[in-house]
Amino acid sequence: FVKTNYRFTEIKLLTLFIFKKIFNKFLYNFYFSSKKIKFNKKYIYFSLGYEPEGTNCPTGGIFQDQLKAIKLIRKSINDEIFIYVKEHPSQFHIKDMPLDGYFYKNLSLYKNLQKIKNVIMVKTNTKSEDLIENAEVTCTISSTAGWESLMVGKKSLIFSYAWYSYHKNCLVVRDGSNLTQKKIKNFINKKINLKELHKDNKKFINNLANKFLLGDFWPKLYSPKNL
Repeated sequence: FVKTNYRFTEIKLLTLFIFKKIFNKFLYNFYFSSKKIKFNKKYIYFSLGYEPEGTNCPTGGIFQDQLKAIKLIRKSINDEIFIYVKEHPSQFHIKDMPLDGYFYKNLSLYKNLQKIKNVIMVKTNTKSEDLIENAEVTCTISSTAGWESLMVGKKSLIFSYAWYSYHKNCLVVRDGSNLTQKKIKNFINKKINLKELHKDNKKFINNLANKFLLGDFWPKLYSPKNL
């Protein structure tokens, strides 16, 4: 009986997991997301991280609740600057994804984002490269979007200590104090010298090269595309 009952619970959870993923993906892309976004507007790009994952929790601290991070940015910048938010595509993947994903990211997150002034959700098929290229700053908890932003000459604002957090054009935010809000505003207004940035990038990568080890990690494990 225990085996049968356990198996029933697992099948039930799997069914709910699949339904939730499909339903949430549909609503996110066709109800919550904007039909068309304008890249010529002044905006900040926020790349949401997949949940559950260690890069958000515990790494993000109080900002493991990504809504808190977006609200803090909104408080710190001028109202006319838009915040484009893109959900991590893996949040809606079904194949090879752990079942514990069922218990994370409910529709309430997207409903709350809709209530914040000039926050626009972006469809998951929008290219992250385009969002990064045209943004004033790329924000994330600790995902690779922050690094990609630095590599194309843009600033990154992150909410944890990622491996690239010591880059000159990366600001790490760990609390929501008034002083932090001022730092965010000043960082967004900061101008970048592209020549100096390319030099900084080379120096940063060379320094990292001495600390990295080459390896082949889980070579046979299928991994959905991140961005």
